[in-house]
Amino acid sequence: MHIALTGPMTLSLLEPELGSEIPSSGFPFPGTSQLVLDYLRAGHEVTAITTGFDIAEPVRRSSGRLEVLVLPSRSRGRARAFDFFREERHAITGALDAAEPDVIHAHWTYEFGLAARAAAAPALVSVHDWAPAIARLNRHPYWYFRWVMQVACLARRGALVAPSSYIADRVQRWYRQPCAVIPNGVDLAAYTTVVPSHRPVVAMLNVGFTDRKNVETGLRAWPAVRQAHPEAVLALAGPDFEPGGVADRWAREHDLAAGVRFLGPLDPDAVPAFLGDAALFLHTSREESFGVVLVEAMAAGLPVIVGADSGAAPDVVRPAGLAIDVCDPGAVARAVEELLSDPQRRERMSRSGREVAAAYAVERSSAAHLALLREVAGSRRTGTMEQA
Repeated sequence: MHIALTGPMTLSLLEPELGSEIPSSGFPFPGTSQLVLDYLRAGHEVTAITTGFDIAEPVRRSSGRLEVLVLPSRSRGRARAFDFFREERHAITGALDAAEPDVIHAHWTYEFGLAARAAAAPALVSVHDWAPAIARLNRHPYWYFRWVMQVACLARRGALVAPSSYIADRVQRWYRQPCAVIPNGVDLAAYTTVVPSHRPVVAMLNVGFTDRKNVETGLRAWPAVRQAHPEAVLALAGPDFEPGGVADRWAREHDLAAGVRFLGPLDPDAVPAFLGDAALFLHTSREESFGVVLVEAMAAGLPVIVGADSGAAPDVVRPAGLAIDVCDPGAVARAVEELLSDPQRRERMSRSGREVAAAYAVERSSAAHLALLREVAGSRRTGTMEQA
C-alpha cells in the first residue's frame, strides 16, 4: 500500500532512514514521524509531506520506499490565517495528487486535513485537538481562524480518527460523523531502563508558554513548594523554556525564578533522560486531547499530576495519576509537596503508571491506524465508508 502521510513532523527523525539531512527544522511533532517509520517497517511505501517556515523552495529527499517533501510556508501567522492557509493548502493538495497514493493519512483538521479532503485519493484525517476549546483558552484571533478551518474540515464527509473519546465524542455530537478512537502511541522501549530520581526534581515538558499550557500556575505554586522542600527544583523543557526565553523572562519579572531550571527544547531522544532526572511529572495544561508526554512520563515511572478538568488528561493517566485543580496554585503546591514527602506513594504510583503506559505501545497504535487505512483505501474500490 502506498500511504501519503501529511502533517507537521519532526524531520530529524526521518534523516537516518533517508541517509541524508533535510535542510528544514520541521515541527516538534515526533508522533507523525514515528508513524512514517512504522508504516515503512510494516512494508508500505510512504510519501511524507509537510511544510517549513525556513525554506524558500520545496525540498525533496527519497530513499527506498520513503519520499519526504517539505513545502515552503509563510512565516507570518497573520498572513496564513487571513486566507485560511490558502497557499499552503493548495500546495499540499497538489503534492498529494502528484504522489498518487492509495490512501492519505492527514494530521490535524487545519491546512493538512483540508488539503487531504480536496485531494483525489481517499483520506483518513486525525483530529488531534478541539479548536473551540483552544480558541477560548488562547484568546488570540489566529485561533478563531483555525476554528473556522476545523469546522470546514469536519463538515466534509470522510473517515476520521481521534486519539481519545474526549475528542471523538465531540466530533460525533457536533458534526454527526463517526469518529474512530485510536490512542497515540509511545516507544516504550526507550523507557525500560529509566529509573525516577530520588532528588526533589519536578519535571514539566510543554510546547509553548501559553494560557492553554498554563505553566504560569506551576511557577506561581513553586515558592510554596520550596518552603516545604528548599532543595526542590522545577525543570522546564520545551519551546519557550530556554534560558533567557519568554518563560524565563516572565518568571524573573514576577520574582518566581528561584529553584527553576530552564532547559529549552529537547530532541526526542533526550526526553527519557530528562524524565529520568525527575522524581515526578507536573502537567498543568488546561486542555489536552490526549497528552503523549503523560504516557512518556508514566513509562519512565514518574508519578503524574494533571488537571481534573483538562480534557482527556485524567482519562489517560487513570488510575495511576493524580487529578487536581491545575488553575489553583495552592492546589498545585499541595499536590507536589505531598508527593515529594511520600516516597512510598510515589513508588506505588510509579508501578501503576508503568502498567497504564503499557497500553499505549506505539506498535499497537500503528497497527490500528494501518488497519483503518486499509479500510479507507478499500473504500475507493468499493464505494463504501463515505462516513466512516
